[in-house]
Amino acid sequence: MQPTSRRALARTLLALQGLLGWKAPGTDHPQGRPWREELLGAEGIAQALQRLGAVQLDPVTVVERNHHLVFWNRVTGYTPQGLEALYPPKRVSEGYLHARCLIPTEDWALIRRERARLRVARFGPELIAAAALIRAKLSEGPLPSRDLDSGERVQGDWELQGRGTKATSQALLRLWEAGEVVVAFRERETCHYALAESWQPTVPSGSLAERLGRTLSALGVIYRGHPALIPWGESREKLRQQLSELEARGQLIPLAVPGLSGYSLAREHLALLQAMESAEVQPETFLLPPLDNLLWSRRVLRELFGFDYRWEIYLPAARRRYGPYALAALEGDRFVARVDARREGNRLAVRQVFWETDPSTEQRARLESALANLASWVEGSGTGAALSRAQR
Repeated sequence: MQPTSRRALARTLLALQGLLGWKAPGTDHPQGRPWREELLGAEGIAQALQRLGAVQLDPVTVVERNHHLVFWNRVTGYTPQGLEALYPPKRVSEGYLHARCLIPTEDWALIRRERARLRVARFGPELIAAAALIRAKLSEGPLPSRDLDSGERVQGDWELQGRGTKATSQALLRLWEAGEVVVAFRERETCHYALAESWQPTVPSGSLAERLGRTLSALGVIYRGHPALIPWGESREKLRQQLSELEARGQLIPLAVPGLSGYSLAREHLALLQAMESAEVQPETFLLPPLDNLLWSRRVLRELFGFDYRWEIYLPAARRRYGPYALAALEGDRFVARVDARREGNRLAVRQVFWETDPSTEQRARLESALANLASWVEGSGTGAALSRAQR
């Protein structure tokens, strides 16, 4: 086992997520910068997605949709239009991993095998006709969901909030989960769907080993139960066997972390882990949304960062402590605050800042600067009263 510390492991994770600047003279990684200092525009978005492996999609817009905030933190000059431009040349696709995610198109084949088993099992009699209608219409080319409506309604499941919904909406969701249809492109938040057989590359399905290898390379730091490591439809026993094989081949290194158990590291990141032990970290501040890649595992946040984070959007308002969409404020290699920020019209209103410990003057200034940048991006103009509330 490779001995290491929580601090070095946390810093390695941050570096691999594009959220750390550091100097480590005399190591194989003497310095590094946050990705947003090197990634720019649409090409930067493509590179960020390639490095992350996946970015979770979510319709919630308390501040802005999750995938936009993930890229905004990592790509200078990020715009939704820059992301949309990557769909027509097929540089980005959407697939179900632990949740609905953006993925590089070349990775789509790696999850096709996981989707194929759902092509029949999840269609009830009430959806068969709707699915046939969708297939027929999409055989003529990509269409938005509004052009696929059959007029029939069914009872939605939990993914559609259990309410009566269009039969074609339910069937379209099932077809997409199964990989039979894909999102060909987006116009703002409107998805245009196409039949996968005519849109995605016709390459063999990826093996579980290939899928895990790609995930491990992107995550770098993992533990056996990490949510991004659970391929849909695979048994945990099969996953454990595969991880053990990767360890036996030396591709995955078990870590000895004082007080912790179960952590491993992709071998390609070992030199980075060793450099992080003595690194001098830059105190740059990032405002992370609840579904940012770094926040996928609450266990990692507690054990490596001492940060107990909960997304409170599903709690009744009276039970919320930090608000429905608390942004996690990361400064250097530790979380320093939670920010209750919300979009009000085309403005960003910061209702309250909850500091983890009493902040210094410099910390307040860095957080206010980060909030000003976010407000300017969300609003498209100055920050005004939105920041005055954060300063109280």
